[in-house]
Amino acid sequence: MITPDKSIRTLLLLAVAAFPLAPAMAQRAADPALPPVQAGPAAPPSERIALPITLAQARDAAGAGNIDLVHARQALAIARAGQTIAATRPNPVLSIGGTQIRPGGFGAQQPGNTIDEVVRIDQPIELGGKRRARMAAAAAGALAADADLDDARRQVLAQVDTAYAGLRAAQDRAEALAGVAAAWGRSAAIAARRLAAGDIASGELARQQVEATRAAADALTARGAVAQAQAQLAILIGRDREAAQLQAIDPWPAPAVPRPEEPDEVAAERSDVRAAIARTEQARHLLTGARALRTPDISVGAQYEHQAQPVGVGGSMGFGLSVPLGLFNRYSGDIASAGATLGDAEATAQKALAAATADIAAARSGLATATERRRQLETELLPAAQRAADTAEFAFGRGALPLTDLLDARRALAAAALGLVDAHEDESAASARLRAAEGNSEGEKP
Repeated sequence: MITPDKSIRTLLLLAVAAFPLAPAMAQRAADPALPPVQAGPAAPPSERIALPITLAQARDAAGAGNIDLVHARQALAIARAGQTIAATRPNPVLSIGGTQIRPGGFGAQQPGNTIDEVVRIDQPIELGGKRRARMAAAAAGALAADADLDDARRQVLAQVDTAYAGLRAAQDRAEALAGVAAAWGRSAAIAARRLAAGDIASGELARQQVEATRAAADALTARGAVAQAQAQLAILIGRDREAAQLQAIDPWPAPAVPRPEEPDEVAAERSDVRAAIARTEQARHLLTGARALRTPDISVGAQYEHQAQPVGVGGSMGFGLSVPLGLFNRYSGDIASAGATLGDAEATAQKALAAATADIAAARSGLATATERRRQLETELLPAAQRAADTAEFAFGRGALPLTDLLDARRALAAAALGLVDAHEDESAASARLRAAEGNSEGEKP
């Protein structure tokens, strides 16, 4: 089996006659009187020192530093704090006051003989299952937040997998195109010397110089694509300052294997669907709590009152009970709002299940297509292009093939090698999408 690395190395070997010397170097080879070509400035340290990273390390870094996961964890902490709030009972109310104040006795009698002191404690009591419904709604909200965290992790890991594959593909393209550019530069230099010796026409040199310039431009574009891929991965894993040093070192992985269950069965277990179902339960408990508002709460109180003798009776105890009268507010608006929220949550859950089912089916189909395309390029197109290039090189070396046919064969081999890199990237991205769609990404909770 021909791997991308082997095909790239083969491409370099086959293009021996073809980092770019470009027209300037070719011209220098043709005319020794020209000054030597100056080397460009040295690359900055961030570009010279590579930071190798595996896919597992990228996933771990994303689990620790990705901002979306940080937000999801904070949302879960807030939801769990909401459970504590929902379970809290109303606090008792302490009242201290005075009654039957007798201003005429001020100054003539002790303060305790002119004011009756009252100390009272009232305890609100919730009735109708309000606290129970509130606690159940908060628990369902915490389950939804926990599922949201799983869903954020699922999506982030899929993005990391895709970005890592993108970086690996960009590196392979840059390496291949740099080799092609170097080969074409050498070929142009050889052609320039042959022109000086009178072996070839000037048109043939111009043709190879054009190819060398084009290859150099392609190699430069490929280096820029590597930088973009590094930045994309660095943002996802929280390594922005080291973006220019990141280097994907893992080989292309085997394609993901779909789960044996039907798409709707797998979708029912996915984190975003579980979150939607939990929010439906939360809305249902909130509706129960809204209906419970029609059951009035009571407040039970007890008091101690001291009335100075001989006017009063001394110390005395009392108790009281207060009940709001539901004459005007029957909480119809609260109940209607909670009912509408429940209906919306149920519709959202149904939509989430349908979308997840379709996503899984599409991901399975997409992976099958990408895998077949990669297989055809790897086992059919690339070997055929290599055989054609071998034949063209052999024939051209013996003067039995014109330059144009050799150029075509080289381009076809380069296109096949780069096409295989693209196919590997597409297959890896499709595998990441399938794992995310089915919710079975390895290391889902780093």
